[in-house]
Amino acid sequence: MDEARNKIRQGRKIFLPLILAVLGFMMGGSEGWATLYANYDFSAGYTNGPLVPQNSWGQVPGSTAINGPITVTNGSVKLVGVANSMSAYNNFTNSNTTNSLPSTGNFFYALDNFTVQKTYNGGQGVIALYSNTTGSGTSYARLYVRRAGASTDTNVTNYNLGINASGAGVVYGSTAIPFNVSSKLVVAYNLVSNAVSVYVNPIGQDPANWGVSEVTQIVTTSLPLGGLKSFVLQQGQVSSLTVNQILIRQILVGDTTADVLPPPATPAVSEATGISSTGFTANWSASSGATKYYLDVATDSGFTTYVAGFENLDVLTAVSKSVTGTFTPGQSIFYRVRSSNSNGTSVNSATQEVLITSAPVVSVPTVTNSATSGTVTWTSGPDWIPNNPVSASNATVTFNGVLNGVLTANNDTASPFVLNSLVFANSSGAGTNDITGGVLQLTNNGTTNPTI
Repeated sequence: MDEARNKIRQGRKIFLPLILAVLGFMMGGSEGWATLYANYDFSAGYTNGPLVPQNSWGQVPGSTAINGPITVTNGSVKLVGVANSMSAYNNFTNSNTTNSLPSTGNFFYALDNFTVQKTYNGGQGVIALYSNTTGSGTSYARLYVRRAGASTDTNVTNYNLGINASGAGVVYGSTAIPFNVSSKLVVAYNLVSNAVSVYVNPIGQDPANWGVSEVTQIVTTSLPLGGLKSFVLQQGQVSSLTVNQILIRQILVGDTTADVLPPPATPAVSEATGISSTGFTANWSASSGATKYYLDVATDSGFTTYVAGFENLDVLTAVSKSVTGTFTPGQSIFYRVRSSNSNGTSVNSATQEVLITSAPVVSVPTVTNSATSGTVTWTSGPDWIPNNPVSASNATVTFNGVLNGVLTANNDTASPFVLNSLVFANSSGAGTNDITGGVLQLTNNGTTNPTI
């Protein structure tokens, strides 16, 4: 009986979390089911020109038929206010998923490189989520911009952000944000507080660390149980003197901050260069979205013992770094890299191994030989200092030993051996110095090879 009870208890431990998770999914909850509902990256897969009908973008029914006010321009979507309003929609069913954005949990949309160049003094909505497809139904979390303080002075160079959570009317923040300065905005709906907030340049993925929002408004019209079904860009209907002009590089919509604020891609390391016993250069590729990189260098592949000064080293935006130290030929050194931006830091790259080698020996063209007798070959010595003769237009070969017999210098290199001068400084002694072997080509003698 006790054994049977234990099995029942164990079964509850295994299946209860799964049952609760499935129930949460059936009820439309997003906890634990993180989903990126849309990723509108206007720097990839779009061409310059009208946004509609690129990548399933359509024109909201009832808005003007002129596509020009909403265009793709050099990797950003550009909203320009005109006398007749125009809106463009993208159904979430036409994006990365077949689901509506659930309204039974938190949701977010993030705007990357959001740049306001001009604004209407009275304020206009520019972005919203809608309860129905094609940008119809009720708008939620609608983002507004206006000239700072609603000023009618066209010389004002700042703007305010506003939010209209669910159609109750817009409220604006007080911060005067400069024109032509790119920002990262996050518009967030919090289920517990039933409010929509706008955050400017949040750091990290945890809203608790974002500080005070720029503006917040309670939702007064209940969110649709069926979820939100479309995303809408609205350039605004404004006069010719007070025109909106806004650029946005990328828009992400999801039900967690990890969806809409992803860290940059993991960098790919490549082979080290300039390897010697005193160091090398670590190399890696640039990562999309990265604003800096961190480098680790260690003497073991587990990265438990770091090379001094190379643990989590901030190398800014560089994609290579000179690593210095005292290493032993034959020793293996290891490095890895992480990319980072204001959203967070990527996982570690693959580990790159570096096999330390001795510094290459560079032969010099000026050499001497101090042998006094016997045979000296040009490829193996003996007595060449600092190295065997090198065939080069600036080479000098000198014999300076005190001769006590016949010293034969056999040129056993490939002919012709090129040199600038051949010096016999060993005139003292009773012996002779004979040169045999291949042809010597003196650079001052043109193409004629002298007989020596």
